[in-house]
Amino acid sequence: VIGDCTNGLKDGLSDEWFATFDLDSPARRRGQVSSVVIDRPILQDILLEKVGHCVTKGCEVVGCREVGQRVVVELSDGTTHEADMLVGSDGIKSRVRDLFDPTRREPIWSGYTCVAGMAYVVPHDLKEVGYKVWVGPRKYFVSVDVGGGRIQWYAFLNIPPGTVSIERQELVNWLRNEQFAEWAADVHLLLDHSPIDEVEQRDLYDRPPDLQWSNGRVCLLGDAAHPMMPNLGQGGGMAIEDALILGQELAKLPRHGEEQPHPFALRDSIPRALRRYNQNRVLRAAAVQGLSRISSAFLFQYQPPIKLEWSPSPRLVHLGPRSWITRACQGFL
Repeated sequence: VIGDCTNGLKDGLSDEWFATFDLDSPARRRGQVSSVVIDRPILQDILLEKVGHCVTKGCEVVGCREVGQRVVVELSDGTTHEADMLVGSDGIKSRVRDLFDPTRREPIWSGYTCVAGMAYVVPHDLKEVGYKVWVGPRKYFVSVDVGGGRIQWYAFLNIPPGTVSIERQELVNWLRNEQFAEWAADVHLLLDHSPIDEVEQRDLYDRPPDLQWSNGRVCLLGDAAHPMMPNLGQGGGMAIEDALILGQELAKLPRHGEEQPHPFALRDSIPRALRRYNQNRVLRAAAVQGLSRISSAFLFQYQPPIKLEWSPSPRLVHLGPRSWITRACQGFL
């Protein structure tokens, strides 16, 4: 549980708190639990245990078509499967999306790249602080306690895609010596205790909000429908909300043994349920997509606090390193 800890933004150089977030009171007012961190692999194991042994790995969807009231799905290994519907929850590069979206719009580079890693270390403030973001000019560094003596961290940098041509084993040294050389000691503590095989770099992409997630008996879910920047940590959260609403809409359909509606209404019931799911989710997902972009832009515009230093001349004020305005005005003072 990190919601009842101190969480917020710190200046990357001075390590002083820039702003803190109250994640506890809003939850308590709603009768909810404060923010909780859970490892994604653990969450996936929980979900896989619920669905049973029905997951096939290593096969890509290469085609789908509607045949009557069924969807036929073709996989890359040559097999086919039939079902009442198809949910494409296969990420930002969704093949299912490509199959029913003829425009095939490519993801858009966000302007940033990310290096992520796991540090096996216990910082001195672990019991008091849960989520920290060190900010600096056009870069920031995020850490969060994920339990078990581990700290998950992310370094966000304003670097064009494809320009980080550094071998994986050199990523940490590159961050330590070039990108965050003068930053807070706790940033270096995390970098110094991160195994190389748990550090990776990826360029960040998203898409503008899309209004159509369903087409007949096929729909999209999660990043396939609304990929977003990770700044608010809502990518996985939005996918879980999608699944909840989709399940609620499907639960309204008539079940075996119940009184059946008119055959034509029954035939269209699943497509209508998918359209309702689409309509119920699209505005909220679009809002979170936009807020994630805004949050990213805000953090990258941060500048360290300016230190005022009075000069011997009462008419001159140096603002740290003298700005070009000060230099230009010196001739007139």
